[in-house]
Amino acid sequence: MKLVYKILILLSLLLPGASRIWAVPINADTVETPATDKYFTNEEQLKSFFQKLANLEEHRSGKINIVQIGDSHIQAGHISGAIRSSLQEVFGNGGLGFSFPYELVRTNGPRHVKYVSNVAWESWPNTRAIGNIEIGLGGFALSTNVKNFVLQLSTDTAQFTQIKILYPTEKPQYRLSVTAEPLKITSIVSAGGKTHKIRSGESLSTIARKYGVSVANLKKANGMKNNTIYAGRTLKIPSKNTVQVANVKMDENITYVETIDERYCSEYSCAEPVNRITVFPKDGHSKYTINGIVLENASPGIVYHSIGVNGAHMSDYRKYPLFFEQIGLLNPDLIIVSLGTNESFARMNCNEFMRQMDEFVSELKAYSQHATVLVTTPPPSMFRRSRVNTYVNEYATALTSQKNYPAWDLYNHMDGADGIKTGRFASMIGRDKIHYTQSGYELQGYMLATDFINAYNEYRGQLTK
Repeated sequence: MKLVYKILILLSLLLPGASRIWAVPINADTVETPATDKYFTNEEQLKSFFQKLANLEEHRSGKINIVQIGDSHIQAGHISGAIRSSLQEVFGNGGLGFSFPYELVRTNGPRHVKYVSNVAWESWPNTRAIGNIEIGLGGFALSTNVKNFVLQLSTDTAQFTQIKILYPTEKPQYRLSVTAEPLKITSIVSAGGKTHKIRSGESLSTIARKYGVSVANLKKANGMKNNTIYAGRTLKIPSKNTVQVANVKMDENITYVETIDERYCSEYSCAEPVNRITVFPKDGHSKYTINGIVLENASPGIVYHSIGVNGAHMSDYRKYPLFFEQIGLLNPDLIIVSLGTNESFARMNCNEFMRQMDEFVSELKAYSQHATVLVTTPPPSMFRRSRVNTYVNEYATALTSQKNYPAWDLYNHMDGADGIKTGRFASMIGRDKIHYTQSGYELQGYMLATDFINAYNEYRGQLTK
């Protein structure tokens, strides 16, 4: 069964009146697309990207790179995973795209790529890093001073033929091997604990999710008997263990591949598909930092890059020039910005939010001049699980009223606050009334993919008139 029809069935089961919101296969010329509610504004500004999709469809060659940037709604990977699978089903699978070793950071994230290492890496997200920490494309810096580390990534099903490893220096930091044996976990090491200063509006569950620990362990580490917390106080974050391996030695038995080294990245293309690659250090560095890894295959199609950081604001991405420098390494054709929830919980007024968004979009365009930037409105949420978050409603109204870039209105597509109080998303929002269940996030992703494919079909239909 084609994925687009699976989406239709899912939506028809979950959404009232969903028969009017479905994705039509690109080549199904005999199928009439039903009328849809319009949740895109400034849709004409998507035409240049739609033309790239049309060229991909016609010639079946090349790649289309889509980059989604967001906060905790995106870091988990459920929204972007649903969009990726939907678009790749229609336009072709060009590869997994951007990946980050979230398990080594000890936080939540997509697990379609598995990472294992023989050292406990230090990590900093863009929300908490200070000083000259080298935060890049993924919104994290993963670093070690150990000079004999080994880092291995593998996939269960998806094979790849091209890998890019991103780092913050002009001089290459890594050597790669595609023949090193799989690493076996032989012992456990602790990476140490952290602290968190409580912000207004936060709950134990949101803080626990941010650091990838359980609420029970968070309470135990702080000697808490209930879930009551107060803004301004500091919580101890219990350490989570990372794996230690001990079955690989850096010696003459390791065969390294020839990489193409550029500023901020090293790239290698395989003659045959592989599902495992091992990273070793190059000499001459006092510290080794990884900003992310990109995986592609040899097939034409969509490469979907998902970048999210729990608790992130626009300002957290913008304060690191390396983020903008490295985004160009992905050659993006479309950049989707999905931020705003954390700004709303900081009580940022709408004018300031729009000022920052306009500047962020302009900066993204300056560093990726051939990319279209699409902004999505934030989903509905509540303050302290009881009061409607009116800020995101104001953001949605402002984003869909401006004329400078295309926007997709997730907030009203979900029926706003009514959707999470008594409507279709009431059973799919978490207890904190901020985050959503996996099915809730996946449905949001399918909604965007469906609207996007329908808008593309409409564009193609206009070309044939």
